[in-house]
Amino acid sequence: MDVGRFVKGPYLGDVTALCYVRLPWHSTLPGLLAGTGPRLSLHDLADGRTIFSSTIFDGVRIHGIHVLDQQLGSMLEHPEFTDAVACVAIHGERRIKLFFIQAGPAMGGGKLALQELKIQFWKALPRFTTWVLDVRIVQENTLTRGAEVSLLAVGLSDNSVFLWSLRHSEFIYKVECSERCLLYSMSLYGSSIDEFQIAAGTIFNEVC
Repeated sequence: MDVGRFVKGPYLGDVTALCYVRLPWHSTLPGLLAGTGPRLSLHDLADGRTIFSSTIFDGVRIHGIHVLDQQLGSMLEHPEFTDAVACVAIHGERRIKLFFIQAGPAMGGGKLALQELKIQFWKALPRFTTWVLDVRIVQENTLTRGAEVSLLAVGLSDNSVFLWSLRHSEFIYKVECSERCLLYSMSLYGSSIDEFQIAAGTIFNEVC
């Protein structure tokens, strides 16, 4: 008697996150990062081809994709990521993972030669107790050395924001709103601590 075996196939559900990213061989058309269930795929809008597709989470849907900074590898002094096309933060439920999109050897000649792109895992943040709603990279000027420090701001559904040091891989600050309530949306704005702003959508039909 033959016993059937279940074989895991690709996720064919809804697309839950989208984000544009600059491709090295296009001056005008961007690429499109798409989150479908737990998988991330990169698509070339010029010819419609899928450049890569990779599983990011195990059993968790991707809810947000954020291109942080192409030069982040150089800023953080990671030699293996200095030539990265982009650094990407991907979040789903209570989790955030950071990846670099790297370019391989060019295929064909000319300035617009296609390159093989791959996604390379960098690090994962500790799991949060509530859902992640938005992330953004911000710069802070250190008073002791006068240098800029790259921080990852993480907005959570309990109306709080964490600041994560990308260089030291640790949380350095947490901000909690005096009005504790459950959020359904959040948008973080600003590229530095001085201009950083937060908009939060509450369950009470308010934006604070």
